[in-house]
Amino acid sequence: MSSLRILQLLAVLLIFVSASFAESDDARAQRALQKAADNLGWSTAVTTDEEDDVGTGKTYTISPEGTGSDEDLHGSIIVFATDQEPGVWLGFLDEQFDMDRSSYLGRDAVIQRYGENCNPTGIPKIINDFVVGFFEDIFGESDDPDKNCVTEHGAIVFACGKMLFAASDGREDEGGEEDNIAAAIFSAAQEEGLCEYGDTLIILVDTPELAGSEFISEKVKMAQKVNEYYGVISYGQRPPFRVSVLDSDGSRGPLDYYTLPTPMSSFNGDANKWNNFEKAAVQKAFNGTTLSEDLYFERIVLVYAGPPQQTAPAVPFYDACDYKRDSDYVEVGTTTGTKRIYNKNFIFLSEDSELGQWAHEFGHSLPSRYMLPAPLSYDRISDRYNVGALADRQYGEVNNWGLMGYGVWWPNDATSPVHMEGFTKFAAEWLGTSSASLNQTYTVTALERMKKGDSILTLDDPASNDADSYYIIEARDPTAFFGAPESGVVIYKVSKSAGHHVVNALAPQSGAVTASSAQGRQYQKATLTATSGDASNYTNVPGGFRIRLLDKGNNASIVKVEEFAPANMVGAAAAPNGSIIGAMPGMNNSVNLPPKDSFGPKPDMDLHAYDSQGSHVGMNYQSGQYENQIPGAIASGDLNGDQEWIFVPSGTQVRFEISTYDTQRFMQANPSLAAFAKPQGYSATAIKYDAGGERYEADLGAGNVQAGQSLQLKSPTDPSLSYKKKAIPGAGNNCFLSGALLLFVGAGALFSLRGRAG
Repeated sequence: MSSLRILQLLAVLLIFVSASFAESDDARAQRALQKAADNLGWSTAVTTDEEDDVGTGKTYTISPEGTGSDEDLHGSIIVFATDQEPGVWLGFLDEQFDMDRSSYLGRDAVIQRYGENCNPTGIPKIINDFVVGFFEDIFGESDDPDKNCVTEHGAIVFACGKMLFAASDGREDEGGEEDNIAAAIFSAAQEEGLCEYGDTLIILVDTPELAGSEFISEKVKMAQKVNEYYGVISYGQRPPFRVSVLDSDGSRGPLDYYTLPTPMSSFNGDANKWNNFEKAAVQKAFNGTTLSEDLYFERIVLVYAGPPQQTAPAVPFYDACDYKRDSDYVEVGTTTGTKRIYNKNFIFLSEDSELGQWAHEFGHSLPSRYMLPAPLSYDRISDRYNVGALADRQYGEVNNWGLMGYGVWWPNDATSPVHMEGFTKFAAEWLGTSSASLNQTYTVTALERMKKGDSILTLDDPASNDADSYYIIEARDPTAFFGAPESGVVIYKVSKSAGHHVVNALAPQSGAVTASSAQGRQYQKATLTATSGDASNYTNVPGGFRIRLLDKGNNASIVKVEEFAPANMVGAAAAPNGSIIGAMPGMNNSVNLPPKDSFGPKPDMDLHAYDSQGSHVGMNYQSGQYENQIPGAIASGDLNGDQEWIFVPSGTQVRFEISTYDTQRFMQANPSLAAFAKPQGYSATAIKYDAGGERYEADLGAGNVQAGQSLQLKSPTDPSLSYKKKAIPGAGNNCFLSGALLLFVGAGALFSLRGRAG
């Protein structure tokens, strides 16, 4: 046979093989659409009207009645000849049809929502201008203010490889069904292998006695909401999570779950239950599949049947993120031999969990410039609430002002969680910092209205030389997407304890400390909420500064940071030392969701003051409010895991006490921890200012306080005290982000880039 003949035969064979692959793609696209139609409860008929074809692509369509794209609701898959064409058409829809270039589950997409657009561009504008002009030529110029408006209909169009997927809701008076259509098509396309694996994998898991009750498409929609949330709160800097899903058989309802052979209750009492559940779930999902190589994921989301332990104490698992090392993997048996599934974060979520729980646990999987404290020691985003009573999990309390605190549950059901607060956004490297100076006025853009390149406003702690001790001054906006509880300025105290940062949102120093959302969720009010009277001030006596709210708005607030010169005042400061819980067996790498009740019992040490009339400054445990009844007193307010202080005018007959009443309540609510409890350590200092404003300090001693005990400190006027004159460093001397810290930040950035991309 001649060489020419061989080349001709090879060419024919190549064409045949190419045609076979094209036919296979078309067949898989149609099967995916039939499965999606079944999931939606539609006719499984697939239409192939040539009028719907785009460029070189062949279009396949499903609809409720099976008649194709003429129906208001329909979904399509377009199979192109090359991988480049889907991107070209997405660009065309973006530029010429006024659709918004976006992402769908991390894939390139355009998305349009139902509603009125009075500033159309591209082809919609051309068509509308033509129609309006036609009628104005006949009837004269229209005075209709909406004549330039067009009604846009819901549509999601996204690309995977050389395929374009489209979901459309063309109803005239409503929209939103495009989300369900897109989720159903995506789930089916994943099952048919039409979309490659991303960095995030979702698996639904149940057990023989506890069947799941959700559709996989519902979790696909939730993953898209998570991407939308992070797109907003990161100011577009957080790349979308590239999500993949595994569906046990492609059918509706509980059969979307992979059923483990052992009952859920069997994991109770298992010291290695997290690892065992993870391994069993991954092996169940992948065993018997076809994999050409090992897989690498940033996170695997295990959606388990039933409620979480947070709401059902008998359940073995709570919503949590369980950290893994880069080298950790699960071996699975596939049709192509044993393969490894590498994963850096296992996220456990109940099938009942809402957006807040999803966003919070996804947050734990994100890189941070700061390392979590030992034994965790991962470069990931930390909680911003105190977890139980463990020393390595005491992060302070940002209350409902941050996603990684109790803002996960906002407004009361976790359906619209608030932004991460400024410290966490700085840790995630989405915002920078700008240092405030005394006696200066600042316009502070609301956190929700900031953009890439903006900075949080910080003030070095004047009473410390520690670069990790400072304040954050943060304006907030309740009207923005994922808005805050209320407008105003929140001041946070940041310090470092046990090798990690503690961040506390400071409560108002006067007036009501708490309020409730329209849905009934109680929250700690902003530090500064009014532009006149005492509620406009935060006065820090030991730091010698005051922050005043001059003007408040949703988009921004104006504050003045100024010197405060204490004179003729006496007080005490007390700080907790160490943990009240000793080493516990069975600790693992998981970090869990905060309890829903932000005002539930937590281990805490409080400082109280009483004058000779019985007037009180400190927490009122019955009302839940911080009282300030002594005339002229100035106090830090209730801080969890940080130093508290109270000052009164000189000459006031006053006694100071330390109380661990909250710790006793915590132990009563968590009796399983009582066996590991130990006394709370403390150290205390007396501070007084003379008429000239000179500062003097005396040691009030250190010791331990049992849970539920009240311990009276020495009086600041006790003759046994030895006062020594002591100046404070002053603002601007902490060198926040100093050279040493910058080296650490740089190292954190390097750490955040390590690991595999899924």
